[in-house]
Amino acid sequence: MLPMQKFERRLRIDITYFLSGGLWLISAQGLTIIASLISTVIFARLLSPTELGVYRYVISVGSFLSAFSLSGIGQAILQAGAKGHLGFFRYSTKPTLIYGFGSSVAALIAAVYYFYNGNQILMIGCLTIALLQPVSILFLNTLAYLYGQQSFRSGTYLQGIKSFVVAAASIATIYITTDITALLIVYFTSQAVCGIGSYLWYRPSKATLQPIESGIQKKYLAFAKHTSVQNIIVGLATRLDNIIVFQHLGAASLAHFTIATLLPDQIKGAFKNILTLLIPKYAKHDTIDTLRAHIPKRSLQFFCILVLISIGVILITPPLYAFLFPQYPEAILYSQLLALSFPAAIYLIPFSVLQSQTKDRTLYHFHTYISIFQIVITYVLILTHGLIGAIIARIVTQ
Repeated sequence: MLPMQKFERRLRIDITYFLSGGLWLISAQGLTIIASLISTVIFARLLSPTELGVYRYVISVGSFLSAFSLSGIGQAILQAGAKGHLGFFRYSTKPTLIYGFGSSVAALIAAVYYFYNGNQILMIGCLTIALLQPVSILFLNTLAYLYGQQSFRSGTYLQGIKSFVVAAASIATIYITTDITALLIVYFTSQAVCGIGSYLWYRPSKATLQPIESGIQKKYLAFAKHTSVQNIIVGLATRLDNIIVFQHLGAASLAHFTIATLLPDQIKGAFKNILTLLIPKYAKHDTIDTLRAHIPKRSLQFFCILVLISIGVILITPPLYAFLFPQYPEAILYSQLLALSFPAAIYLIPFSVLQSQTKDRTLYHFHTYISIFQIVITYVLILTHGLIGAIIARIVTQ
């Protein structure tokens, strides 16, 4: 027996799968982090804090309004792909676009609000979101389709290309003009182009897919709808701090908050790759009982890794931020504080079990209670303690 096989047998982990799949997922996240850092560094140096804050606010509004679309369809595609129902990806396109108009309507309402308040930049930003948001989500659908088949290499290529296209388009534009409206239009347009392009490139032909029973289609579409309903309150909770900071502390404060949360948010996004790796594995089990015994041991292993990452980020943040963002020195402490919450990501282990078994009711309760708590504590702490209150709210929620 080979050493790797002995190690896998002792730990009861498919190390080959996690190393190969995890390496591609980490590579994809690494490309995203690099592209995000480069573009943010350039934007922070060419825009004033107020201009950067307005730019990031509109992007946050777009992320928040995406919750009013069929945002859970990607999870359903991943689940279906893991079960071998690849044809659900093609079936999901029509409801994705139809329900995507929910975010468009919400964006139009926001545009009217800003029109009557005389804010032309925010009005045009919301109009751009209304026009392009429904097709942008096609990128996430395609990525979920690839991950559901455990095609992590193709997913990495796709994620890398998107990161490059969006960053390159934004950087090229800001060297031509620092007009916020133009920058927002280019950002959302590049997102939409990546969504349409990825779908057309990876979309399988009908001839290569086996027919799917209508009952299976309805099952996964129902799961997507339930997940999307959960995402409304989750989207409000996760993006509320950006909105409150902008509305109550100003655009410049949001720029500082954006810089402080940049690296921690990207790293926490990388943690969620554990869901992408585990769900295809866990979805093959018929009941949750066969998975329950694995949760404590796997959580402890993951916790040890998270502690090491947290320590590493706390140590590297001061020199990194001092070099990249010298005009935002206060962001160093805030970023280090956020790194303290990394070990709490052990919840992703039991969470992946619940998602793989489509435990809608349990997931709904989890999202609802946590989101309500996050909304209340975020609002109170920002109003009473400013930016440090927003940081503390994130840590406590985790």
